[in-house]
Amino acid sequence: MKKLLALTLLAVLCMGLIPAFPIVANETAAPATDLFAEATWEKGSFYDKPEPNTGHAETRRYTTIPCKEGETYTFKFPSTNWRLYLYPADADGSINGDWVELKDGLEYSVTAINGRMPSVLRITACPNPDGKITDDMWAKFDVQCYRTVVELNLFASATWNKGAFYHTETPNTALAETRRYTTIPCKEGDVYSFKFNSKNWNPYLYPADENGSIDGIYVQITDGMEYQVKAINGRVPTTLRITVCPTPDGVISDDMWAKFDVDCRLAKTNVSAGVTDYNLFRTADWQLGSYYGNAVHGGQDRRYAIFPCEKNDTFTFDFGNKDFGLWVYYYDKNGEITDFGYTTVTETTEVRITEKNGKVPSELRISVYPIAGGNISEDMWKEKFQISCTRETNHIKVATMNYGLWNDGGTKYVPDNKVEEVLAKWKDMLDTHDVDILCGQEWLQFFDRSNKVAAEDALFAYKYKYQFSTSAGFGKNLVSKLPVTDFQVIPHTKNTSRMYTKAYTEINGKRVCLINAHLSIETDFYANRKAEYDDLLKVMKEEEYVIVFGDFNAYTGMEFRTFTQAGYVLANCGKFGVFDTWTNFDKPSSWGNKAIDNIIVSPNIEILSVVCDRRDLSDHNMLVAELLLLDEVPSETEDNTDTSTDASTTDTVTDTVTNDTSVPATGTEGPDDNDNSKSVLPIVVTVGVVVVAAAVLCVFLFRKKGAATK
Repeated sequence: MKKLLALTLLAVLCMGLIPAFPIVANETAAPATDLFAEATWEKGSFYDKPEPNTGHAETRRYTTIPCKEGETYTFKFPSTNWRLYLYPADADGSINGDWVELKDGLEYSVTAINGRMPSVLRITACPNPDGKITDDMWAKFDVQCYRTVVELNLFASATWNKGAFYHTETPNTALAETRRYTTIPCKEGDVYSFKFNSKNWNPYLYPADENGSIDGIYVQITDGMEYQVKAINGRVPTTLRITVCPTPDGVISDDMWAKFDVDCRLAKTNVSAGVTDYNLFRTADWQLGSYYGNAVHGGQDRRYAIFPCEKNDTFTFDFGNKDFGLWVYYYDKNGEITDFGYTTVTETTEVRITEKNGKVPSELRISVYPIAGGNISEDMWKEKFQISCTRETNHIKVATMNYGLWNDGGTKYVPDNKVEEVLAKWKDMLDTHDVDILCGQEWLQFFDRSNKVAAEDALFAYKYKYQFSTSAGFGKNLVSKLPVTDFQVIPHTKNTSRMYTKAYTEINGKRVCLINAHLSIETDFYANRKAEYDDLLKVMKEEEYVIVFGDFNAYTGMEFRTFTQAGYVLANCGKFGVFDTWTNFDKPSSWGNKAIDNIIVSPNIEILSVVCDRRDLSDHNMLVAELLLLDEVPSETEDNTDTSTDASTTDTVTDTVTNDTSVPATGTEGPDDNDNSKSVLPIVVTVGVVVVAAAVLCVFLFRKKGAATK
């Protein structure tokens, strides 16, 4: 009986091998962010008619996706085995029979069509070439759809008037036939992005405040431009006046206006202004009186304002004169926190938000009074209150960009006759995003072909106090508004011609490691790049806070799983979508991915926003991310579900690097296609357990017999 029980147990253990294989196989399911993977696909087609056409059951599949104005959908085709068509519809059915053939990398933005706003997207798929769709064929359907943006096109819903709004305080209606204008309310720190879907218009932007147009300033809006609302000579715009005219100039007919196709989106509201906020005193809502205890005491001899705060914020005060004094009181949702008392502000005072007895202030209430005593008149307040308050936070704005050797990735330097023009475009981009730290690859010391214009002086010195650069490993630089220390150039262990840099900065008391990388270009992930990823991961795991910038030359988006599986968070191919940062393609290649630049952060850093600037200044685009340094790692990392299952595209691309020897295309995929370590490990463990158990049972079964024959 004992032998029978033991053999039964052994058989049960062996059965454990059977389910190990299908369980692991299911790990390769498409991520939840792929809308097509979650969609319910029906047999048939859904064209412009009210009902599906089930007569196409053998040759078509269809699904519907709810949508709303401002959403943008991106489509990824890893293969050319399918054709897809999109039909926008509303509650009354298909809109005017409109349809769009979906292509790899296409972005579709939901906007009104002749006054009707789509509420659903009908998608119909058919094989390429045409024919029947078998179940086996459908199981290999590998087209993805990502909802990448939820931003309203402000121009679509704006009230446009005939005429123009220039520097004057009233619109010029004499230009009613040749101009249209609208106004958009704004606030300091807002960022507006513009996209031209046609080239038939010239828009101009005029910032204004409650006193009217600001100093006659205007900006010509260009495709891909971003405009950040900032103070101009002490005046903060509260309204953007937009005037458009056709190109070439002439009368705007109603038919022409119906085709006006320029987008304006609020890309980012003022989550933060980087590490240091704007002058909070300038935009504060100052009231007469003062806040003592939990009540306002009226009077003409005080002003008060309330600033929200959070733990570890640091407020710094700058006195332009001695006419005023300040007191700071600390509050939370329950009222004044008397444990903190109050702070009398002097020239050198810094207020850092800390915790006392389990309480953390959520508001600072600031009272201002005249040193000489007496009332604060309006004239006195406007003329003499020259005190500023800035807040240093755990926020930081960073960017990465491959400079393309200051050109197109192959031709070194900017032509001499284009230097001033290109420098102006660069500075406009730097001013638009105003990042705290920028890391660049394919850097050259000089900007021009005559080697007279030093890039550090001409391009960065006006904005960035700290600059570090190296010509080794295809050139890299780091520019920063914050102090940077311990800058090192480190060769990779396998391909020593490739190097990364490492440095440190301090952000509101937190030591942050900054890594700038430019990885090998071979299409075969295992030729060099896998080892370089491992080099970076080894360094990253040694740091509490780490930000990695770089051109990763990822042949597919799946390569980035190397980082997400280790717990790190992606700006590109993460929850914010896929950003094709490498788009200047003029040579044939089998390269399968355009989202090759990335910013990768440790799990104790939250990514708040991601922007890709698509100006034509290199063969790469700048990738910008706004970050928040957390005091501890969240219980569940926010961004470990990739949209990078396959960011591949079928565009022909090349990333030319001087003196780089590229391996011919082999069609090799990323780590999840070739590296079976993750799938094999559970099986090996299971087999090991069974073998050990079998050995123990054998000893048990034959122990007595062995003892008898001894």
